[in-house]
Amino acid sequence: MRASIEGNFDIFDWLNEGADNHNHGNATEIAIRVLPAKNKKTNDAYHSPIRAVIIADNGITPMNLEDDLEWGVDNNNPANNIGDFGVGIKAASLAVAKTVDFITRDAQGTISFARLERDKIYAEPPTYTDPAKGDPLPADVNPLELWDTYAVDKNGTGTMVMISDLTDETFKTCYSLVEGIRLDSPGRPSVRYSKLISNGALTIKTGVNGGALKVLDAADFMGLTIPGVKTILNTPGYYVKKNCNFDIKMTKIPPGTKGASQKGGIYVEVCDIVMYLDRERWLGMYEPGTSHSYRWQLRGLISFANKTEFKKVFGFTAHKHTISYDHPSFGDWMRDATGMFGQTIAIEVKDEKERRQNEELKAKFDTIQKEDDAFVLHLGKKVPYGSNLALRNYSTMIKGFGVRDVTNPISTKTTTAIFNAVTGFVEWNPNNTRMSTWLAAATSSPSQRATARAIAAADALVGDLRQNNIAVSATDYATLVQNLVWVSLD
Repeated sequence: MRASIEGNFDIFDWLNEGADNHNHGNATEIAIRVLPAKNKKTNDAYHSPIRAVIIADNGITPMNLEDDLEWGVDNNNPANNIGDFGVGIKAASLAVAKTVDFITRDAQGTISFARLERDKIYAEPPTYTDPAKGDPLPADVNPLELWDTYAVDKNGTGTMVMISDLTDETFKTCYSLVEGIRLDSPGRPSVRYSKLISNGALTIKTGVNGGALKVLDAADFMGLTIPGVKTILNTPGYYVKKNCNFDIKMTKIPPGTKGASQKGGIYVEVCDIVMYLDRERWLGMYEPGTSHSYRWQLRGLISFANKTEFKKVFGFTAHKHTISYDHPSFGDWMRDATGMFGQTIAIEVKDEKERRQNEELKAKFDTIQKEDDAFVLHLGKKVPYGSNLALRNYSTMIKGFGVRDVTNPISTKTTTAIFNAVTGFVEWNPNNTRMSTWLAAATSSPSQRATARAIAAADALVGDLRQNNIAVSATDYATLVQNLVWVSLD
């Protein structure tokens, strides 16, 4: 009992356990209220500390509240009921709070009450408070008043679970907890019950104290409303080895979509409830620790109509908040079989790698073009040329720097560059090994490019002067190269 309580739940696990139970009771509406503690500093309930949290519904009340509170009873839950062990709501409640109160109203209008307290559950023998058995009603609770104040339908059937004396202190104020509940993140109600909310089978509302409740919208966890999203897989599946039926879907989120990687992976849906997001092993297709850098833009969904189909290949762990890979061969098959996740993912990963490589190459080309433009500005100044007047004349003649047109190649490979007097461009020779290596976008470094540009410009200008029978000393040449390297790296 202690092992099933400690270390297995947080406040959202408790909410999910409660909502699961309410949903299986055929509830159509669930209300989650956060009650404030008294705050001497302010009367603002939203920013007050948390006194208690209530989750209430309008479902069919259990025939016997006492049976419902038994630990680990066999409830003979049907295959379309995600409940499995008979401990979830009780263990989750006592994992996050010291006290949990259950209030129900049946079709005859009878209100029943029971309380579980961690200290009494841990005692030998474990006990709980049940006024129906003759236990005195705790002085700090009025079930009728709670029902009239917070019930979804005070004149109808339903169940209410209230936790108090919270030990989960993740959220310090009522407002922060309500906002946390409303996030469209894996494990939160908007994702877990997305299908039920979308098709109108379930309404979930949140609020603080007795104020107005706000309806929770279904989360678009597959990104179907994101502009540019693509559905790249949508098909039924059948794993013959285990006679297992399921449906799979996968979407591809456009590159650059904010927060896309945080929701990447494969969602597991059982009985219309999204119970888990597998971000590490992707249904066992990959080993733990595998990098998914090229997969995060993908969101998959595998849907099992009921627990029976799910359990043919997986198991529940951590009280239905994660899964176990009970049949590793299923992950291998899902990775390799035609038309399943693995082959679709492989195609998309290949495309994503190429896209990123092209994007990186384009970014580098853009960088080089900016460097070339800046280099031309330096060539337009007299300072780099030193005292050589013939070289200085080029400061007004040079209009650009770039690669020589391959359709009109420079005659010798040893020539690094020429000056084109018609266009005013210094054109480097792509057939020169040093130039093509040091100025290539895929392999060069900024210092290599700065050096190569300096040599190319100096060689081109000195060569142009030589053709006009004007000699340039080795010292002036070296000064020009040195100055052009410095201004490029400055």
